[in-house]
Amino acid sequence: MVEILCPHCDEEIELDDDASGEFACPYCEGEFEWNVEPKPKRSKRKGTSSSASKQKVSVPSFSASGLKVTREAVHVAMLAFLVLSLTGPLMYVVETEDGE
Repeated sequence: MVEILCPHCDEEIELDDDASGEFACPYCEGEFEWNVEPKPKRSKRKGTSSSASKQKVSVPSFSASGLKVTREAVHVAMLAFLVLSLTGPLMYVVETEDGE
């Protein structure tokens, strides 16, 4: 025996192990299905379908490509900043009249 809860009143109901189909709850008389295979979904299209209609059209994702471009631009800017930071002290030399 299998004990399940009624989906309507939450009372415990005992069913045989091999029971399947539509049942009425003995407490609330609400109907429910148990151990039933789901019905296959039918296509709502009418008429014949050609091979052209079966092909999926791919739409380019602009947000993903824009994100990649932005990421690469940030990398280039950071690299330029790093190079300028490391070579900056070598660009500026201050000499006094003493030669120091």
